[in-house]
Amino acid sequence: MSKMNRDLNYYMSLPYKIEIEPLREEDGGGFEAFIPQLGRMTMTAAGDTEEEAIQILREVKETLFSHWIEEGFPIPEPEEESPYNGRILVRTTKELHRELAIEAKKQGVSLNAFINQSLLLGYTFQSFKMNLEKICSHWSAGSASQFKIELNIGVSDFSSLESLPPENKLHLVA
Repeated sequence: MSKMNRDLNYYMSLPYKIEIEPLREEDGGGFEAFIPQLGRMTMTAAGDTEEEAIQILREVKETLFSHWIEEGFPIPEPEEESPYNGRILVRTTKELHRELAIEAKKQGVSLNAFINQSLLLGYTFQSFKMNLEKICSHWSAGSASQFKIELNIGVSDFSSLESLPPENKLHLVA
C-alpha cells in the first residue's frame, strides 16, 4: 500500500507488540497495557483485567492514530522481530572442545558461559584494536610519524583482566 493510501484502518490492522504488566494494589490493581514502540507513556491503557486493558488500549490507539493522521504526524510501522535468538551452533575439533571444557571447569563456569566470555572478549579487543588503528591513521595522516599497535593477550582467567601484567596490556608505540 502506498503511503498516500495509509488510513486509520491500515494502521489499526498493523501488528504492534503489546506488553501487559500488573499494576500494584497501591495503585488500584488491575493491568496496564502499552505499545513500547509508540511510547509507553503515550500509547497506554489500564483495566481491571488484561482483556479490558487491551480493549481500552485499542480505543486509545484508534483515537491517537486518528489525531496523528489528521495532523499529518508520521506513524511508525511495527518493527520486525529480530532473527537473532542468542543461539549459535559452532563446530570445532575434539581437542579444542576438550581444552575449552577443562578451562571452563578450572574457572568454575559452564562451558557455554566460558565460550560466550571468550567470544565477547575476543570481539571486544578486536573491535578496540581496529578502532584505535583508524584513529591513529587519521591522527598521523600527512605526518612522517609511524604508529604501531600491539595487542598481547595471554589470559586464561577472564575474570581478572584488571590485574593483567604490563606485558599483556595494550601498547601504543609512536
